[in-house]
Amino acid sequence: MPDNQRPQFDLGPLTPTEAAIVAVCVAPEEEVPAALEWLLTTAGHDATALVQARIDVVSILALLAARALRQPETLPAGWASRLRGALAMELARERAFDDIVGPVLADPAVQALEPMITKGAAIAAACYPDGFARHTSHLSLLVASPAAYDTVGTAIRAANCELEHDAPTGSRQLYRHTSGMPIFVFGGHYCNRLRDFSYDVLRADAVPGVVAGQPTLIPSPQALWTDLVYSAHVYEGRITVQWVVDAVWLARMQGFDPFDISALHADSRMTLPYHVYAETVAGWLTPDPATPSAG
Repeated sequence: MPDNQRPQFDLGPLTPTEAAIVAVCVAPEEEVPAALEWLLTTAGHDATALVQARIDVVSILALLAARALRQPETLPAGWASRLRGALAMELARERAFDDIVGPVLADPAVQALEPMITKGAAIAAACYPDGFARHTSHLSLLVASPAAYDTVGTAIRAANCELEHDAPTGSRQLYRHTSGMPIFVFGGHYCNRLRDFSYDVLRADAVPGVVAGQPTLIPSPQALWTDLVYSAHVYEGRITVQWVVDAVWLARMQGFDPFDISALHADSRMTLPYHVYAETVAGWLTPDPATPSAG
């Protein structure tokens, strides 16, 4: 593909401190001390650096906290309290998510449907290391067909959710909890332009996972990677810091190679530039802390 036709990535300009924050969040366990040291050097022990970070960097501060708070005495003044607050908020959100979603997934009638969890909750369950609370603000549930909507809906309404939207095509229902948290239910096919992102195709290589303390099914790493690439591609290359962190941890899963498209979905309606997005992720897999790359 000529350079002028390659997808352009728009992560937006990260300051050196923001890039160093991301580097700490995606660093392999053994590289965390060095990445954290680089962050402190880059920030110049500025007490206001975390407050000044852009909003999608603030959204991953709980991940930073889980690593940086191991040595709170090394942090600049004010950092430890700011990070403890970010972690406490994320853990409270996680408990609220579990309180809503857990009973739905534990319902025997729902379990019998073998639903799949997709999107952020699936990525969190698939590849985030222990102790890391990925920000998860909604649930996306894929069932075999719209015929399962009544069964799922009964369990969701019992969890203090109300049906907000029922797509006329039968492709999707949206419930909303009294707290405001949405639950999306897809029947038979995930709502995107990928023809092979159907329940039957995804179910064939789905893997067991745990979401909200309940055993469930999640799509394979290849399917999760396809969804990440698709979501970025349809938005013309615009990616978020959360996309980068998700993609890096997914790419580190044992046996999964984002450059190997042989196991990925055929994608019969559009051609996804897997290799180009894999190159973006590769820049963060073993980042030089001085020059982490957004693409």
